[in-house]
Amino acid sequence: CQVLLVQLQAAGLFDQLAPQTTEALYQRLQESCAGAVGVNRRWLAHSLRWLAEEGWLAAEGDSWRVQREVDADSAWAAWDNAVHEAEADVDRRAQAQLVDACLRALPAVLGGRLRATEVMFPEGSMARVEGIYKHNAVSDYFNEVITQAVLARVRAGQQAGAAPVRILEIGAGTGGTSARVLEGLDTLGIEVGQYAYTDLSRAFLMHAQAAYGEGRPYLDYRILDVEKDLVQQGLALGSYDLVIATNVLHATADIRQVVEHAKAALKTDGWLLLNELSQASLFSHLTFGLLEGWWRYRDEALRLPGTPGLSSERWQQVLEEAGYRAVLFPCRAFHGLGQQVVMACSDG
Repeated sequence: CQVLLVQLQAAGLFDQLAPQTTEALYQRLQESCAGAVGVNRRWLAHSLRWLAEEGWLAAEGDSWRVQREVDADSAWAAWDNAVHEAEADVDRRAQAQLVDACLRALPAVLGGRLRATEVMFPEGSMARVEGIYKHNAVSDYFNEVITQAVLARVRAGQQAGAAPVRILEIGAGTGGTSARVLEGLDTLGIEVGQYAYTDLSRAFLMHAQAAYGEGRPYLDYRILDVEKDLVQQGLALGSYDLVIATNVLHATADIRQVVEHAKAALKTDGWLLLNELSQASLFSHLTFGLLEGWWRYRDEALRLPGTPGLSSERWQQVLEEAGYRAVLFPCRAFHGLGQQVVMACSDG
């Protein structure tokens, strides 16, 4: 949080002793960059709350003032030490490197001189974010839970004499979940009807084709926006046995709408498998929180404060209202790690 305050000050905020409202601070950013502020108002508001919780800011009514002065050189020295220590740990390295890059670029992002996507995906490279979704203990655990759920449903279908399994993955991204699921399917040695690898970005589809396509003729790559009509995007309704979505459904305006769209893609008794946020974190706020999609949500009452994620209770409510049954949370004891797996069966 010290470095966050340093970077907000570097962007021109809190250069006055008098308390300032969130709106006044946001307007200050707009004035300094000709209206091209690179973050959402809500990002700034929640940044101020994080700083207040850590004792760096004090709230005075609807205004904020600096409560503890921070020395930039000391803050950066402490930060550099923390990053160096984290980089020595394979389970924390990717997170440390990503948040470090985002914090260092923050004044430029706030000033509209640099897009957050350029920081997180430099020259279109996936390397900076890929390690967030796999090759660390937390991500690998939750991806494995999803994989085992997929394999269990596929085996059950085999035993019942069902047609080759059809799987739709929404927002597959770099393939953190996909890679593990595809490897699991390989071990079964069965015919797969289709694995639709979808995302909003063609760059991710090209990445997937190069990384996962060899020896898997059932892979289908397509652009898909889960917030839009699926039929108009060429997707056959009621045709999938499984729909998978990892850390993607929260990045939408209306969670009820997207779970209904996912349900429309499923066959009766098909399963929706979600790997989703379970809590707010400063890491997510300072990285993915800089992206436009993080703040798309309009249904704030359903979301966890300061994040587009939903609590388990809210997921259960939303899914049951949409007509899913048997809503399950197979790793509830580990939700404190920041993720949760949600499984729900479609009633058709």
